[in-house]
Amino acid sequence: MTTDAHAVDARLDALAATVCGDDPRTRNQRRADAMGALAVGADRLTCRCGQPNCLAGAPVSSAW
Repeated sequence: MTTDAHAVDARLDALAATVCGDDPRTRNQRRADAMGALAVGADRLTCRCGQPNCLAGAPVSSAW
């Protein structure tokens, strides 16, 4: 794997980890969603746990 591929892989993992532990998606589902978030410049995923007070549930910010 090239350096760029490692960087993208690490970034997908980092974005996938921005949700709380109650998010119902699998790690691979979160990584897939992270690809879209990465494409629009988001710095995190929106958590799907459904808890109104989830600290990870704030709206996704975007550079675009």
